Amino acid sequence: MVLTLIEDPICPACAMFEQEFGPTVKKLIDTGAVRADYDMVGILDVPRLKRDYSSRASAAAYCVADQSSELFLKYHSALYDPNNQPDEVNSKTWHDDKWLTELAKSVGASDSVSKCIKDKKYINMVKELGPKLNIQATPTIRINGKDWEIGKGTTPADLIKAVTDITGPVPGLP
Repeated sequence: MVLTLIEDPICPACAMFEQEFGPTVKKLIDTGAVRADYDMVGILDVPRLKRDYSSRASAAAYCVADQSSELFLKYHSALYDPNNQPDEVNSKTWHDDKWLTELAKSVGASDSVSKCIKDKKYINMVKELGPKLNIQATPTIRINGKDWEIGKGTTPADLIKAVTDITGPVPGLP
């Protein structure tokens, strides 16, 4: 079973999803109930405002993922930490590449990750990914390729139920 999470690093709703559902997603991964695919996109970039944080932060996340999926999950959580995530409309809060590199180092990333971020290895891929995924908004959550609706009142228990309705009972899950 594949759980696909399509997110933009500057997206406030993505941060709320991470805060509320992140521990459940981790539990689903750890129990083997799902394989999680994170598609980090830059759909909230605004070139005319010189806002490219989304693409740069997403590209940096792919650099961290090159080192290990465990470090990626730590970096991903750190990007959405309320103390770290920039304000979508306040340009003074948009982090530069040096900050993204320091954040990567803070979760244990190596110098090769720093070089990857500096070289912008994944920037073009990230910019092309959003349109290819055919999404209307972030976060978009898909279970085995089908959109899973996140609505007002949707809970982590609802996500577990959606997964176990397909997989059957999973040891370690309620």
